[in-house]
Amino acid sequence: MNKMAAKILIVDDDQDLCDELSEVLSDNGYLVETASNGMDGQACIKKNRYHVILLDYRMPGLSGVDVLKFIKKQQD
Repeated sequence: MNKMAAKILIVDDDQDLCDELSEVLSDNGYLVETASNGMDGQACIKKNRYHVILLDYRMPGLSGVDVLKFIKKQQD
């Protein structure tokens, strides 16, 4: 049985953290994309579907809370 790998989006302004998380998750079979700020995260969410989205709480510009509100609106 061939299982589809879960697709994960990491939205964080800490590039080192994004790189480390991405590497660990990719090494464990996940498909990972990253966005360095809330605006880029929203753009990714508009174009793709994700099984999991990891959001930084505090980022310049749009915070993780702002992105979460955007996600919830998209589902309505």
